[in-house]
Amino acid sequence: MDGLGEVMSDGDTVKKIHSGLPPKNRSAVEEVNEAVLHGFTEEWGSKSLWSLWAAGPLQRYHITQWGLEPENAKISALARFLLRVEKLTIASNAKSALCKSLAEDAGNASLEAVAMAAFDALFAATRSPQFEKSFTDVLEPVLQAAQASETCASLFSHEQWTADLVKFISAAKASVNEKSFTGQRLLGVGGFGMVMCGFKKDTGQAFALKRQNIHMVVEKKMHGAAMIERKVLCELRCPFILDAMYAYHDEINLVIGLRVMPGGDIHFHLEHIKDNNLNDGFGLNNKQLQFYLASVVLGLEALHGIGIVYRDLKDRNVLLDAAGQARIADFGLAGDVSKGPISGKWGTTGYHAPEQLLSKSHPDEEDHGHHDDDEDEKGNSGYTTTCDLWTLGVIAYHWSSLKMPFGPTDDEEGTTDKKEKKKIKKAVNKKIKKGKFSDEELPPHEGLASLCKDLLKVNIEKRLGCGAGGYEKLKAHEFFAGFDWMKLAGGVLEAPIKPDRTKMNAPPSGEMDMKKVKEYAGKKHGGAFDEHFKDWDFTGANTTVAESYVGFLNKRALEAKKLEKNLDATTLFTEMSDPYSSASLADLLAKDFPKGVITGKGRGGGGG
Repeated sequence: MDGLGEVMSDGDTVKKIHSGLPPKNRSAVEEVNEAVLHGFTEEWGSKSLWSLWAAGPLQRYHITQWGLEPENAKISALARFLLRVEKLTIASNAKSALCKSLAEDAGNASLEAVAMAAFDALFAATRSPQFEKSFTDVLEPVLQAAQASETCASLFSHEQWTADLVKFISAAKASVNEKSFTGQRLLGVGGFGMVMCGFKKDTGQAFALKRQNIHMVVEKKMHGAAMIERKVLCELRCPFILDAMYAYHDEINLVIGLRVMPGGDIHFHLEHIKDNNLNDGFGLNNKQLQFYLASVVLGLEALHGIGIVYRDLKDRNVLLDAAGQARIADFGLAGDVSKGPISGKWGTTGYHAPEQLLSKSHPDEEDHGHHDDDEDEKGNSGYTTTCDLWTLGVIAYHWSSLKMPFGPTDDEEGTTDKKEKKKIKKAVNKKIKKGKFSDEELPPHEGLASLCKDLLKVNIEKRLGCGAGGYEKLKAHEFFAGFDWMKLAGGVLEAPIKPDRTKMNAPPSGEMDMKKVKEYAGKKHGGAFDEHFKDWDFTGANTTVAESYVGFLNKRALEAKKLEKNLDATTLFTEMSDPYSSASLADLLAKDFPKGVITGKGRGGGGG
């Protein structure tokens, strides 16, 4: 745990997670010299302003802020539209509302039809880690209709705006290492590493720094899995998947700088319910269960869409931000199924799908799951993403009843005797293969028993979400009757759990088992780093980073009282500084759904 400076108390850490390091404790962002500034304006001056927009979120928020200038109304309308397109996870349901709003903002009725025609292609372009090169080509008809075909020269004519942009791009893209962070508080310990809370010295922003010992990763043949996790965290753009802003390494550890989720995990909140005898002895109530299962569904849909199977869905791996919004985390056991089925019993006892337990282990990698030692099992040819839908049924049962459908029980899970643990695993796995469970333990939530039965089907073709209809059929299940998937995807549906912002919402550091981590602590990897991890390092000016740097501009605009004069600008400011929530988007959706009520600030950005 060395290298991150002073150890912080929980109270001090919580305060700084929400507000950042005090300005006096931050290192200054270096000014950009004239040569760098000149080079940037030479490179971009004649290019489309929207090519610069596509270069990253920092550029997008900067252009949006500049668009608040009175003479840039057309830029502002288009910027608002593109930000909304980017943050949606379901395109079709929002298409009409967003295009109509663009036309209204721009005062150009003909723009609606043009935007409708380009919408699907624009939405697809914003799904990639970097906007596709064709983004400006797709956008061109909209630019023509909106009369917003500006070049970057229009922005660069404002010297201070240009200097600020170059300054923050340089700072955001600068490579990081252990010396870039300060402060430390242990957040969690797993089988392959630990997670610490650290603060970026220049912005003061909190990050969850996940460390994995390189020697351990290679020894356990987890290098492929480590790179898949890095791909998901650093490249997948989804508000229901935890994201990373940085990845770096030293001679001992692989490190990923993650978004901090200070609201705790679902396990923490289930324990709170259990310890305080809430909800009549059951787990999450119906509203809570709908919301968090739906959030997991949208996260899995995004994962599966890029050919990744999760294999580690459970209460400890679904994290909440300060507003109670959820993201799936920890992809150390994820697998790439983009080229076909894979094998291996990776996962946690009680959460495996039957097809995982029957799969053959690959001879070239260690199996980090739990064998049931059935010698007569021949094994199947593998599995794809179907096992995650089975496990969705497991968590639906567990989160609602506080019990596992096939075991283990709480007492069995606490067993430390190795022989007894092996016996329990074997018994649990045999129950899973049969797929029979009792629904008598479930609370009387409408459609819940049916949901569990439809997901926990041994026959994959009959399993909900796996056969005909896929995810759309799953979303239409009676358990989700009346649930607004569009508002959840848009980030404007209020979370039913409100984490305590004055607490860590995590176990005290002293209660975490450090045995596995200590075994490898300080061990250096003897081989060449590039052999397995040549593409590890990453610096991404992603939404969280962009928010922290663009905050300087927000303050300047507020001081100039530009935002106070214009209500539309104020809602745009909210939209820009918090990319997953928007008062204006809530108002927009309410126009099309007058009977619905949207409340809350929605999905929190940054560190929560």
